[in-house]
Amino acid sequence: MTLGDLKKYAVKLIDEYSDNANITDDEDIREKLNGLFNIAQFEMCQIDKIKKTHKIVQDIPQNEVSPSSTQDALYTHNAEDIEFTGSGKSYYFQVKGSATITIKQSGMSDITLTNTDNTGFTTYKGLTSGTGTITIVFGGDYYYTFKNVAIFNANYQNTSDIPNYERYVEYTLPNDYYQLNNITYKGDTLTDYKKENNKLMIPSYYEGEIVVNYYGYPTTITDDTEDTFTFELSQEGQMVLPYYVASDILKSDVSADYTSFEAKYNAKLEIFNATKLDDNNVVEITKLF
Repeated sequence: MTLGDLKKYAVKLIDEYSDNANITDDEDIREKLNGLFNIAQFEMCQIDKIKKTHKIVQDIPQNEVSPSSTQDALYTHNAEDIEFTGSGKSYYFQVKGSATITIKQSGMSDITLTNTDNTGFTTYKGLTSGTGTITIVFGGDYYYTFKNVAIFNANYQNTSDIPNYERYVEYTLPNDYYQLNNITYKGDTLTDYKKENNKLMIPSYYEGEIVVNYYGYPTTITDDTEDTFTFELSQEGQMVLPYYVASDILKSDVSADYTSFEAKYNAKLEIFNATKLDDNNVVEITKLF
């Protein structure tokens, strides 16, 4: 049903239970309807959950570095330089402490980096000026630690395209994310992920498409939303919304038989909770990282 359809139904309910014949002719009340329907649908979506799908394509190229460096392998520099080499066009590593790192391309110094932060690991990634063998030299005069050293032979256009070489790859969940349902990989449920607030962390060894099934918030209704707007809730859930809206308006109407209306409204909610369906009432929406 459309927003306009449900507005008409809400107006009928208000007129039915109010002794004020002109209540729904009040322009202030009509201007409130969009906002009230928005609040109503956001509350209802916690019961009548809207299933949505978010797809991640994870593709991390092979690490060409030698000696081999695995994610989270921790190295320490003290006095002697430590070198990693590999054929590639881009690099990635993390450093903690006072360090001087030189990136060489085919034996020639290409980039020199200086790290001074000792409070946590700082991430460095970048593109070299040419092709061939990259050598990363961890030098300097001080003791420090570094990890997640990688050289990629993939030809990235921008530094931001270079993937993080870490045990978990972090993704931001969609803006309309409300609650996680499940995550699948090649048809099987994926369980070894981490989640913190709106951040999802997927182990880096998964390659290909990862499907995040979640419950989402509905599209926001604003004062400018047209009456042709269609809801993402189930038909049963939509039919509860006019009762929510009418209830809010009738509460402030001293002439209304609010007690009788509230009983009918609560009965509607109970019936909905008892009879709502699981999957046939939800709208599938696909998004892509």
